[in-house]
Amino acid sequence: MHFFNTAGPVNALDHYCIDPLRRFDLSVILKLIEQKKYFVLHAPRQSGKTSCMLALTDYINQKDQYKCLYINLESSYTAADDITESMKCILSELSSRARDYLNDYLPEKIAFNLLEERGPNLAFNELLTQWSKNSLKPIILIFDEVDSLQGKILAALLRQLRAGYDKRPRLFPQSAILCCVEDIRYKKIELSPGNVVTGGSIFNIEAKSLRLNNFSKDDIESLFHRYSKDTQIKVDMAAINKIWRLTAGQPWIVNALGYEICSEMVPRKKDISTIKERDVDEAAENIIQKQEIHLQNLVEQLNQEGVKKIISPMLTGEEFFQDISEEDFQYLYDLGLITISSSQIGIANEIYKEIIPRSLIYSTQLLIRYDLDLFSEEDGMLNMRKIIKSFQNFYNKYFRRWAERFSYQQAGAFLFFQAFLQRIIDGGGKIQREYGIGRKFTTLTISWPYRQSIQKNLIDLHFFKPPLKEQMRKSVEELTVQMKERKISDGYVIIFSKNPDELWEQKIYKNNKEDGLIIDVWLI
Repeated sequence: MHFFNTAGPVNALDHYCIDPLRRFDLSVILKLIEQKKYFVLHAPRQSGKTSCMLALTDYINQKDQYKCLYINLESSYTAADDITESMKCILSELSSRARDYLNDYLPEKIAFNLLEERGPNLAFNELLTQWSKNSLKPIILIFDEVDSLQGKILAALLRQLRAGYDKRPRLFPQSAILCCVEDIRYKKIELSPGNVVTGGSIFNIEAKSLRLNNFSKDDIESLFHRYSKDTQIKVDMAAINKIWRLTAGQPWIVNALGYEICSEMVPRKKDISTIKERDVDEAAENIIQKQEIHLQNLVEQLNQEGVKKIISPMLTGEEFFQDISEEDFQYLYDLGLITISSSQIGIANEIYKEIIPRSLIYSTQLLIRYDLDLFSEEDGMLNMRKIIKSFQNFYNKYFRRWAERFSYQQAGAFLFFQAFLQRIIDGGGKIQREYGIGRKFTTLTISWPYRQSIQKNLIDLHFFKPPLKEQMRKSVEELTVQMKERKISDGYVIIFSKNPDELWEQKIYKNNKEDGLIIDVWLI
């Protein structure tokens, strides 16, 4: 039985997968190889790079024009800063793979004598030279996990490839593909304390930088169609559309949703004959709460200064409040955390948009001690006014001390409220967040099971910008438009100010609209 794969390269015999050779323009890559180019293929982690490179290796070798070898550099990571030990790992990886996959024993015979004779800064170049000289076919090298190399070790590899470039193809590999997360041109390489260069200055023979794209909507539909064909369990088109909206085609998340639905939820519930949109919503919440390794790796990046400078204003909807380098934007783009277009910068997909604030407030949320019973009526309805009033007191008592230790201080007030709210809503409801550069505010949609329906409330979070009356008027107008679009009758505007008592003695302003909408404005 096939299943959705979330760890390691795909195998068509075991996994629901897209043909890896369809994930990129094969004709472009073959043309670059024919032209004897060295180039980069990069994409975020767990996007399918390794699967694609293994498939490309097999494809090239089957054509019998070149000798193609895939090399994984990850083993050298454990050598840390020991350049000799690291180069030994690289030579060993190349030698054993040449022996096992190409039946070529020459690299193994000469590798370690070369390391002793030439040293780590020349041995790799000489190995490739001797191997190419004795090969009946031009050699193509595919280096995977280039990101696992750092500092002098990465510089040594790139410089030795560059040093032999003029000897190709008779005395050096005809073409080389460097597969990594960060585009080598932008990667910062620390050669010694204070001596930092970019990869582009070392590896200036790079002819092109290709990016592996996400799945298309058709790809997602194809994956679940195969599952349906195998199991006779239907998948609603609405469910496919929801997967597309949540993931924007990010391969790991698509597969994680597929695995959660098809391998966990379907067997557990046993009565699912059709996978529907609500099943996708449940699966999404499950993988967010599990915070599997892909999401953990993403979260670990959030406290880097360059990352913080971009993400923090996004969380509040403000414009960027400090200079941000091109390298910072490129780093987040290469991670797959943001998208960059001519019109805007945004979080890459809805799952990431949810996991970022939730991860930042998780430890705070655990420390908040409020019982759901305090905020629900006897009939089960959630009392949002009680929640906001309690938060107002909580904020005045604890926020300043908390903010002193919180790294995202610019977004602190918004996140503090979300931690408080999440602590309560996790009792059975759901919060959906909308934020991004230039919105000027963050919108929270609260969904709460109530009787046989769902109670919906809309909350807009703002920072105080004088004059207050004008801000109140404008924010109410903006919220009214959103409420009408979503057919929600209860809305709340919360304005955060450092000194609310000086601005507004009446802390609650209730706006009763003639068309039945009720909007409360709170100053905190």
